[in-house]
Amino acid sequence: MESNKNVGLYIGITVALVLIIIILFLSLGGCSSKNTDNTNDTPIEEIKVYATSLTLSKPSVNLVLGGSEVLVVSVYPRNSTEDLNWLSSNEAVATVDPSGLVTARSIGTAIITVRTPSGTNTSCTVNVIDPAFAGTGLTLDRTSLTLKEKETATLTANVSNETLRWESSNAGVATVDQTGKITAIAPGTAVITAIATGDYKATCNVEVAKPVEAKLTLSSTSLEVTVGKTKTLKATLEPKGDDEVFFSSSDSYIAEVNNKGVITGVTAGTATITVSSTNGLEKTCKVKVVAKKQSSGGSSGGGTTTQPEQQQQQPQQQQPQPASIKINEQNFSIFVDESVAPTVTITNESAANITWSSNNPSVAAVSSTGRITGKAPGNATITAKLPNGIYATVGVTVSRKDIPITSIKVNKEVLNITEGTSEYITFTVSPSTTTNKVYLTNSNTRYVTIDKSEVSSLNSSEIKIKVTAATLGSYTKTQTAYIIATAASGVQATCTVNVVKKEIPATSIIINNEKCRAGADGITIKPGGYYYLSKKITPTNTTDTVTWASSNTSVATVEDGRIIGVKKGYTIITVATTSGKVDSCIVYVKE
Repeated sequence: MESNKNVGLYIGITVALVLIIIILFLSLGGCSSKNTDNTNDTPIEEIKVYATSLTLSKPSVNLVLGGSEVLVVSVYPRNSTEDLNWLSSNEAVATVDPSGLVTARSIGTAIITVRTPSGTNTSCTVNVIDPAFAGTGLTLDRTSLTLKEKETATLTANVSNETLRWESSNAGVATVDQTGKITAIAPGTAVITAIATGDYKATCNVEVAKPVEAKLTLSSTSLEVTVGKTKTLKATLEPKGDDEVFFSSSDSYIAEVNNKGVITGVTAGTATITVSSTNGLEKTCKVKVVAKKQSSGGSSGGGTTTQPEQQQQQPQQQQPQPASIKINEQNFSIFVDESVAPTVTITNESAANITWSSNNPSVAAVSSTGRITGKAPGNATITAKLPNGIYATVGVTVSRKDIPITSIKVNKEVLNITEGTSEYITFTVSPSTTTNKVYLTNSNTRYVTIDKSEVSSLNSSEIKIKVTAATLGSYTKTQTAYIIATAASGVQATCTVNVVKKEIPATSIIINNEKCRAGADGITIKPGGYYYLSKKITPTNTTDTVTWASSNTSVATVEDGRIIGVKKGYTIITVATTSGKVDSCIVYVKE
């Protein structure tokens, strides 16, 4: 009986255990079925597809000031999951929005770049041009020009409100300033080029013609003049210009001549009249002065009077010779500060009684003893006069000795100047005694002015130039001008002038990412992964520069907002301005 009870108890426990196992199995199966059906409750990691290449619809774009255009970007592979970030290298010239819409703000050039956080990028060059030549391009009013030496002409472009950069291919032949004014220097050819933003160019071929050969002709090469009578010797100088002619006699006791070429016979004999010009030409005329013819009387019947015969039989009394003076030289050509003494032949008078004078002492001065000194380029007539009024003259041509410039140096090859201020630069010319001119040109007269355009004579070896920078526009951050000093010999020196904005410190800077705000979780990337942060700086026209930094470069590095994960850990990414404004973001690097 006892045995049967134990068996029954064993069977009951076994059945109960089997039922419990079945219930547990069914319960687990139901949970599993429920979880399988509701797949949204199971987190699935997103698969990141990185872009390997980006292509823009245009590699370069020319936009009219105020115009706009959308740049279309093609991404490969097409299923890339990366975001696109648009940037402009110069927002004062052109801006770009997140859709790729580029808007022209001011004349100049900007690089528009689109890139992904992983670093893949491509760019487009945007040239913002003046509306005045958007359709026709840059043009000049003349494409060729012929000038004489020292002659000038001004070219006119089809734009007036855009600063053009002017260049000469041969400054030794023709120079051009930044108003388009051309100055002919020497015979030859040169190409004058006007350059506008966007690499628009227009040219003018300039030829500086060789001067026409000067020619001096006289109305006669020999004349006969009776004592007391006059004849006129005409001189013709070609081509007609500012040059003058001067007349002089080799023997004023025999024949005198004035500066109009009127020759007066003084005593019988021969003399040479020399005609010289200020451009160095010279011609001569031989003059024979003959005595007055004596008249004879007589009757028509063949008889003769006795009075003439008596007169002929009487011996003539010897008349005393009057004092006379002769300058043996016909003309002098001397340099400034050079002196020369003419040689004089004088009869029946003392040399101490000669009175010397110059008709143009500012060009050539003469001392009481007859020494002539050149004072300035030009022409003068020196007269030596005796007490009896007899005189002799000699022409003098004074010029400067040509001393070419061999070198020009500038004390500042680069001048950084703040808008609205002035500074000085100094060009040093060698040798300081040069007779050459120095021409000064300025490539950007809109934003830079200088107080000289040329220097004709040098009082010292230094040329001091005042450089003044204009105020830059709201969208213009910097402007560059080239101040060039050029000698007639072709020697040059250049100063690059950079006009910069007045310093405007930043008042704030923030990182444009909600994950970097206070209380946010920060940024998470993987080792070798990329992430791009952008910043917002106030005011937008600040002159501050921005620096990105990582507090732990062994975990992650940053360059221009582009973060690269290195290894597991965390770091603080900061962006700071030069005036001390800072923002930061925590970055975690996790597998």
